[in-house]
Amino acid sequence: MEKWNEELLKSIESIASEAEAHHGEEDSGATDGSPQEELHPNDVVFRSTSRAVAVCRMLFNAQGIPEDFLLENVNPAFCRIFDIVSERAAGGSAKDLFMPDGKEIPALDLLVRALKEQQAVSFMFSSEKLRKVFDVLAFPIENDAFCLAITDATAQVAAERERRENERFTQKVLGSVDIWVALLDERGRVVFWNAAAERLSGISADEALSGSFDFRSVFCPGEEDREDIFGKMDACRRDGSPEVRLEACVCAAEGRSLRVEWTVRPWRFEDVSSDGLLLLGRDVTQDRQTEEQLLESERRYAAAFKETMAPMLLVDPETGAVCDCNDAALALYGYSREEMLALTNREFNLIPEEELRKNMEEVKTRRKDRFVFPHRLKNGEIRTVEVYASPTPFQGKTFLFSILHDITEKQRLEEQLRLLAFDCALQAKILGGILESSPDYLYVFDRMRKFRFSGKKGAALFERTPEEMTGLSWDLLGVPKERMAALEEHLAQTFAKGKTKYGVVVLPTTRGDMPLEYALYPVCGENGVVDMVFCSMHDVP
Repeated sequence: MEKWNEELLKSIESIASEAEAHHGEEDSGATDGSPQEELHPNDVVFRSTSRAVAVCRMLFNAQGIPEDFLLENVNPAFCRIFDIVSERAAGGSAKDLFMPDGKEIPALDLLVRALKEQQAVSFMFSSEKLRKVFDVLAFPIENDAFCLAITDATAQVAAERERRENERFTQKVLGSVDIWVALLDERGRVVFWNAAAERLSGISADEALSGSFDFRSVFCPGEEDREDIFGKMDACRRDGSPEVRLEACVCAAEGRSLRVEWTVRPWRFEDVSSDGLLLLGRDVTQDRQTEEQLLESERRYAAAFKETMAPMLLVDPETGAVCDCNDAALALYGYSREEMLALTNREFNLIPEEELRKNMEEVKTRRKDRFVFPHRLKNGEIRTVEVYASPTPFQGKTFLFSILHDITEKQRLEEQLRLLAFDCALQAKILGGILESSPDYLYVFDRMRKFRFSGKKGAALFERTPEEMTGLSWDLLGVPKERMAALEEHLAQTFAKGKTKYGVVVLPTTRGDMPLEYALYPVCGENGVVDMVFCSMHDVP
């Protein structure tokens, strides 16, 4: 709602008072061409302001109960907004002008209260006839007179509704992923905290977003690594690095300690021109515990190597030959044990051989232990594999012990999360462009058989805009029911069974009857239920 400061309020009060003083006065200009009476400055403002202003007087019934109000004077902006001539508006009652169907005047009780308490009130009201939403400020003048200052707020209300829908959509998507997602502003305060973050940390979104929550104490409670980790995070934001990968011990729910792998990326808050950080966390506690246990002894290694669900390989660093593997690795690559043990890592690792030899040497000398490789499976499919490798003594020789994670889907998910950072309104614009540019007559129906969307050409068929089509039905467009019987039956079947339906309908238009072929396609929600039907029509050849 528009902010009404004291100066504006006083100005409108002055305008309204001047308008009431001038109400009923006839034009003093002489018919013989003599100069007209000069207008008071406030009267000039009253007539030239872009806000709709009306001076009104409350009307009471025989029992003294307010039931209507009279518009004694209105300015040109009022006539323009409500599409009415001043002669009809001035002197007319609110019910006649705004409620021709006999309904009660909206917010009449607020106007009565404004007169009774001699205080200004503000409210919103919508006009079904004009398809507009108005922001109204009402304040008393004297006795039963009051002034209405009205602004067309249709665009602001629609924009707010779209913003909330986009926000709901983004929250729903981010809330469904099993990745800890946190967004920090430039001061380190949490401004986004998804469902996975609540589950892993045991901290509710309300607490995390309270402004007093110290994320760093949870992110890295230990003092030994804190300075190094936060230094890398700050450098990411300050230097604009694409991303930084970190691991930290996190205080989790029920006093548990989690090992979380973080992908840290800079984030730009365009609305306030400030920089923050986007953190994507994956719980790798079990993976790290498995690695540590495997390195404790050769005995424990053998048992864990065979039974763990994580794919594992034992590779000869000199030749790259696969010396051993577990069942999970066989399931990942699709080979039998005999086939797998006959391979070298050069046969499924797609990086250049020289680079692969260099990586194995780095693992052997403990200079590096984490890699991301493209691996080819037996069926030819390429998967992105994250490899944690370390030198392991076995039977008097040093081998490379590798734990593998197929992160193909993880990378796809991270890419989806990156794309979600863009304004969801872009998707709506793309859809709007498709609907407007299509040569066919395009419509989307909701379960109430009302138009949810309409293409530009489809709306023009009924001499309307796409916006005017929203919420209408065939009845409201004046199409006889008998002509729509077959299409309505097909709509019902598409909603009920999710099947595509085809048919022909003859629509009455300003250009005469038009036979059109149509196709109805179901659009399912996340629960699998058809909640919309997309309709494409084109001229019968």
